[in-house]
Amino acid sequence: LRKEGPGFDLPMAMGILGAMGTVTNGKPMLLAGELALDGMLRPVRGALPMAIMARDRGIETVLLPMENAMEASVVDGVRVYG
Repeated sequence: LRKEGPGFDLPMAMGILGAMGTVTNGKPMLLAGELALDGMLRPVRGALPMAIMARDRGIETVLLPMENAMEASVVDGVRVYG
């Protein structure tokens, strides 16, 4: 199936980096953002519900584009990095 839109670009890039051993953590974390062609993360909608969902599922770390970090940081129980 042909990929349409940018929705899977970040997960595919992180999967490749993980398979190469470049990114290793061992702890679950939530990553969100639209991966631009220049490698930067573009902001996304729904940062607050994502942070709430992460907290509810026991995910302590949330990585988001800088523009979304303030919105997600109001949720107690998660560390948000922009």
